[in-house]
Amino acid sequence: MLFAWIDEIQKSDGVAGDVFEIGVHHGKSALLLAALLRPGRETLGVCDLFDDQSRNLSASGAGDRQIFEANMKAHAGSDLQMRIFAKPSSALTHEEIGANVRIFHIDGGHNVEEALNDLQLAAATTVDAGVIVLDDPFRADWPGVTHAAVRFLEENRAFCAVAVGFNKMILTRREGADRY
Repeated sequence: MLFAWIDEIQKSDGVAGDVFEIGVHHGKSALLLAALLRPGRETLGVCDLFDDQSRNLSASGAGDRQIFEANMKAHAGSDLQMRIFAKPSSALTHEEIGANVRIFHIDGGHNVEEALNDLQLAAATTVDAGVIVLDDPFRADWPGVTHAAVRFLEENRAFCAVAVGFNKMILTRREGADRY
């Protein structure tokens, strides 16, 4: 519901851009994000370790690229433009992603360093009216995500939280926060 709400607000305000997700597992949320894209104009980018679980520092999930790609092929439609980065998000650069992301969903590593890196990467790649959606911001099982969110907001005063719900926190730049 939160993704649909964000998408509706952005489209009614003329906000355009790509969508990116760190931590896709089998693609459930990636399928929803793909459905929000404007065909032929917006791209879905994803990053996951997939089968390289030796690099999963926080043991926060085990994605499977074959299952992910099969799910996307079966349910996302043939016109989906998608870029897959099979590597740790810490090795991903903002140059690879670009600076044209309107929705950046973070559901990757759950320790402080991983989550903070992902938040900083998202901040560098989202458009001015874009949002960062952080997964597990207040789960007792993953205190590193909470710590990273608080630290990110302390260090990046240009951003603020505009909504929390359904185990997600929505962050955006302060100057455009009223739209959400």
